[in-house]
Amino acid sequence: MRRWQAIPVAALVATLVGGALFGVGRPTAHAAAATDWQMYLDCDTSTSGIQDACIYTTGTTSVDVAVVLENVSGDDTAKVSSITFDVLGTSQATFAPKAGVDSNLDGNPDLNQAGLSGSWSCSSVPPVPDQDPSPSTTDSALVCYTVSGGPTVAVGGTLVLGTVHYTSIDGIGNFSLSNVSVADEPGAELIGCNVPDDPDPTRSTIGNCFDASVQVGGSETATATATPTDTPVATATHPPGTATSPAYVTVTPTGSPSAAATPTPAAPAPTEPVSGGTGGTTGGTTPGGGAGAGSSGPIRLPDTGTQGAAAGSDWMSIAIIALIALAAGSAAGGAYFGLAHVRGTRGGGR
Repeated sequence: MRRWQAIPVAALVATLVGGALFGVGRPTAHAAAATDWQMYLDCDTSTSGIQDACIYTTGTTSVDVAVVLENVSGDDTAKVSSITFDVLGTSQATFAPKAGVDSNLDGNPDLNQAGLSGSWSCSSVPPVPDQDPSPSTTDSALVCYTVSGGPTVAVGGTLVLGTVHYTSIDGIGNFSLSNVSVADEPGAELIGCNVPDDPDPTRSTIGNCFDASVQVGGSETATATATPTDTPVATATHPPGTATSPAYVTVTPTGSPSAAATPTPAAPAPTEPVSGGTGGTTGGTTPGGGAGAGSSGPIRLPDTGTQGAAAGSDWMSIAIIALIALAAGSAAGGAYFGLAHVRGTRGGGR
């Protein structure tokens, strides 16, 4: 390695060592803890597992959407003792909540009595099939609690808390959870999400609540109203070995256009200046380059390592000769002035 090449290496080593020493004793940031409990909407209760995108055959007149709790906490001792949730729908015309059988355990939303052990009650705040005054959207609300007992959920297991029953026609609808709070037997919250005007939205029990979408029939004209997401732009693909020119963008006509589509010129890709060689468009006075035509390119440092010993020998020889000449000149100058001083001293002594 040439000595001048060692300078940036030494600087890099010094920077790394300094950064390591600067970091000693400073607090380390930790990633946010994983959510202990999660909530899902299952739009096909007849199929095993959780289905969040469901398609029913045309003419289906009844659809159920279940609210499911999942335990990912690593602890299976917590007992579910209170349940609060709203299920919001985007299309009342397509999915209209049915009336409940009663105003307690068999309302709509319908508490999952078969899966929830304990003495449950939903009468204090009766289930509401649709409390949204809008004629286009729905809000089905359930608030229930148990005065004794309560089910536990195995680690990695799920538990259906309740179900919303809808009459349906062909079309599409999206469903989401709101105002969710599930607590254990002492009353400590296990999970909360999408709580309007939440006084503590950063508390550790805030968890993930997942949506669902349902389509009845195969109508391609139905449009779902979904939460806006960043949609990646489609990228054209080409067969292996096919070069794509950066200077043109191919326009694909649709329908029956009256005139053929014309390729649209795009800005040419910038060309990296080429150093070395016997000529070229960068040309000029670039060290190591040729005397080609064109505007001058950026001046580059000589390469004394990558092209072998001969590539940098001239530059190194010039530097060594210059240093030797400087040293010789300094020595000669010192000798001259020293001799003059001695003669002056002798002359003064006379």
